[in-house]
Amino acid sequence: MEEKKFNREEEEKDTSIYHEKQRLQFCLLHALNNLLQERDSFTRSELDAIAEKLVRDDPERPNWAAKPLSLVFSPHHNAITGNYDVNVLIAALESREKTVSWHDRRGGAASIFGAENILGVVVNAPVRRLGGLWRGRHWIALRRIGRLWYNLDSDLKEPAPFDDADALIGFLDGVIGRGGEVLIVSNGDGADVEAAAEAEAENFNMGKLGEVMVAMLPDDLAFTLFVPSEMAFKRVLRMTAAEGLIKEKANDTFAVLSRLMGFSAVPRHLPSEAAPVDGEVCVDSVSGFGLCVWKDLDGKLVVNNVKSVKVDGRRGEIIVHVIDGVIMDAQFEQSFGLDDDDDGDGDGGVRQQKLI
Repeated sequence: MEEKKFNREEEEKDTSIYHEKQRLQFCLLHALNNLLQERDSFTRSELDAIAEKLVRDDPERPNWAAKPLSLVFSPHHNAITGNYDVNVLIAALESREKTVSWHDRRGGAASIFGAENILGVVVNAPVRRLGGLWRGRHWIALRRIGRLWYNLDSDLKEPAPFDDADALIGFLDGVIGRGGEVLIVSNGDGADVEAAAEAEAENFNMGKLGEVMVAMLPDDLAFTLFVPSEMAFKRVLRMTAAEGLIKEKANDTFAVLSRLMGFSAVPRHLPSEAAPVDGEVCVDSVSGFGLCVWKDLDGKLVVNNVKSVKVDGRRGEIIVHVIDGVIMDAQFEQSFGLDDDDDGDGDGGVRQQKLI
């Protein structure tokens, strides 16, 4: 098996990249080893064994085994040239405790990169060879190494870095547009990853004022709520839970929070993975206020130019994103005054907001 080590200087350090080159129709084998960045992480004999097991476990096996040349051409590979199919890919990666999921092409490539545990992407692209006389499919691995994403295509002479997120997304959108398929590879067992994500989402800390806002919505209906962080409440609105939720000020606080919820609650699910890098998703809040959501180049969720602090909390059917600011229209901002009563600590302490 031909292999190559490619070194690229990346911000004052060298990144060593493992890259296998194409041989026969073993592109899936090369893609797996390039994805996992290890020589012989998978071997031809191991993939052959996986393909044969898939046939043995197939209830249609008796019908297949009776066909001519079944020892050479199986449903999942060619015993001589390779040409493994997606079932072999998924079974192989699951044997290494990786999770493989199909990308929904309707979401565009930008929606792929929301998950923190993503290892890489495997592409199955249509190709033409011999001047277009032969048409087939080709497996390609993409992976982030250091600070850059690389195209580790075994047909390339060396790994090709993407200049930025737009170049990566443009490449994947091009593959999808030509009829290709994109599979997302994540670290960890699928059930464990999903359970951990659900537990983390349910234990999401959004602050007491944020919890009050969420409690105003029915948790059995689909909503997305952009909640100011505790620091944003304090910095922008001079509000804290310690003062705002005391009996004397609770009514004013609830009035403010209910108005804010009208601007920042959307009657649909908008998880962070749905936000594109190369565009934006624009929706109306429950009060008709326009919200535009996207991701910056660092992968941070942004809504109306306000960056997120944490994302994808869950309370029932409600998705919660905590943001470093407050969403409100100009009229509400102008109608919002300060209570001049100081808290007596001598430093102009935190003041409770009132509606005028």
